[in-house]
Amino acid sequence: MTSYEIITSIQHVTTRGLAVDDFFILRINHWEAAQLLGGLYVDEESMMNLLEWATTGVGYTALVSIDGKYGAVVHTSDIDKPKTDSKVLKLHDEFRSPITRVKTEFRKLLSINPNIGKHLNLQAFQKAIPDRISFLGVKDDFRPETIEREIDDARFNVESATDDALVWITIIGATAGHRLDIKSIEAVERELQMRLEKRSEFRSTFFPLDKVTQEEIAARSRRANRDLENCRQKFPVGQDYRDEELHRYARSLSNDRLAAMCAVLNYQDNWGHPPYKHLLMQLDDRISRALGRK
Repeated sequence: MTSYEIITSIQHVTTRGLAVDDFFILRINHWEAAQLLGGLYVDEESMMNLLEWATTGVGYTALVSIDGKYGAVVHTSDIDKPKTDSKVLKLHDEFRSPITRVKTEFRKLLSINPNIGKHLNLQAFQKAIPDRISFLGVKDDFRPETIEREIDDARFNVESATDDALVWITIIGATAGHRLDIKSIEAVERELQMRLEKRSEFRSTFFPLDKVTQEEIAARSRRANRDLENCRQKFPVGQDYRDEELHRYARSLSNDRLAAMCAVLNYQDNWGHPPYKHLLMQLDDRISRALGRK
């Protein structure tokens, strides 16, 4: 597809309900539009517009969302005279991309010309959970037990807890089957909220609360819950598993997800879940390698 313009804030229907997104404007005919939009999600109103366009041959314009997920067909008059919340942005150069690579190619364009992004809704291009855990630069005595020790200290003295401990406890508390007491979790939530509002940082290694947001912590909690459920389904308790199978699973996790799973499983009622030992070994191995202990 080829486009020279983007129209912002177009309302359309998705599988999740009503949405507002930015779209590339395509100057093509109805037959080309039918072929191009065939692999995208197109709502009922746009499909009816496409049928009308095929009948009349004029009066409509095809659109493709900037993340390459959705197609739309709108009245050309809505492009020529955009509604109050919309505007048409001219691109300096033509944007060309296979329909299957629109998001990837547009991400490249944004990296070259970031000013374009100032006028767009780039939620689909933002990483909800940034990678924060790197073991390069941590203290020489840092080990998996360091995380557990910080968590336990925070449970008994929340005011002096590290930022990391508050985040870990929040993540653990959001998972089913944990053995943390509710009062500790509630105290941590209050302290966490206060620090987030102050945008202050206190003895953090991975999660400085002057940079981490409540939304990110909530997203990490949801991901940990999904990973825990997937782990339970993949490795039910009471069955035997080959070491290589468990090692492969541990190696497949990023540092962030690996550390979260170790923290979560350590505070599960059934803490002896089969992968726990292998996850812990993998975490220790990554820390040791980063610190030159291996």
